[in-house]
Amino acid sequence: MQTVEKWLSDNGVQVDSGLKTDIAYATNTDGSVVVGQLANKHGFLARVNNSYGNGLIDTANYASSLQASAAIPVLGLRDADLTINGAHGNPMRGLLSDGRHNAWLGGDWGRSDYRQMDGQAAVGELGYGYGLAGATLKMAVGRSYSDQASVWGGGTTIDGTYLMPEVITPIASSPLHLSLSGYYNFGDAVIRRGYLNAGTQAISRGQADADTAAGRIRLDWLNAFSLPLTQFTPYASYSFTRTRVGGYTETGGGFPARWQARSEQGTQARVGLDAVINLDDNFNLLARLEGVHRFEAQGTTSQVEVLGLNQYSFAGQSYRQYWLRGMVGGEAHVGPGVATATINATSESETPNYWVAASYRLTF
Repeated sequence: MQTVEKWLSDNGVQVDSGLKTDIAYATNTDGSVVVGQLANKHGFLARVNNSYGNGLIDTANYASSLQASAAIPVLGLRDADLTINGAHGNPMRGLLSDGRHNAWLGGDWGRSDYRQMDGQAAVGELGYGYGLAGATLKMAVGRSYSDQASVWGGGTTIDGTYLMPEVITPIASSPLHLSLSGYYNFGDAVIRRGYLNAGTQAISRGQADADTAAGRIRLDWLNAFSLPLTQFTPYASYSFTRTRVGGYTETGGGFPARWQARSEQGTQARVGLDAVINLDDNFNLLARLEGVHRFEAQGTTSQVEVLGLNQYSFAGQSYRQYWLRGMVGGEAHVGPGVATATINATSESETPNYWVAASYRLTF
């Protein structure tokens, strides 16, 4: 007869003094796994198995670690939203007449502090536009980066390369402009899932493909009404985004897991009002107020197997379905081109809570 702590110690696992087992309820056939209750009334699982790893986990804390990793696909949705509704959130700026060209360099950087979405995101791109048959044709290529901290010292980083084609065309005999936008991002996710093993911080690591595709249709009523020095443009848009994270198997940490491929989608409707205040020939103030509705109330289910143990299913996280966005900034003629800088903020949502955007555009 021996304690669970002594059994683990004899097999090279030192249990932290602050972690106490209370009752051992059962073991498996070969005696390599013991389950029971800790002194804190949480369940525990202790294992000695050289094939998968040794140690002891508080099952409640370990489950929170798995739940944090289940939300990884949401990062791809966030990066797409930052590009489509950030860098490309005002298609009425930079419209081109036939035969004219423009080129731009731009970027956005923001933070998300929502539930387990504590992290930062950034995008940067180069773009080119051409005026043809009354329409403005655009193509942008860029890089995205997202870093999310999670529980017990873990975190996830996703970086990728994206292409974004866009067509903006006036609707005949009306002041309306129709925008059709596409987006595809092919990237990689590096996952560091943190938890406590025998009371000591442990990290299980994984890597997977992370690809995102999106589309948006938007309608702007350019300069629908005005006040002295100010033009107002109301708009509405509908977008659909899907991110797929490939399956992967973690390594290290004592209790690694195998994740099945999983997808997440976001469908949004937006209505808003843009304002351009003409202070002089070289400088405009920009402002925006926008309301957003997300159609999905909950994310998709994730499937995971803790190696050598059991399979688990985690329900998708609940989403906030309504939020507001505000923006203020300015644009000015600098040298041969136009420089733009804005500050953006949203009420609580999975999208960035706040971000800054800057761009420089040449027309020729």
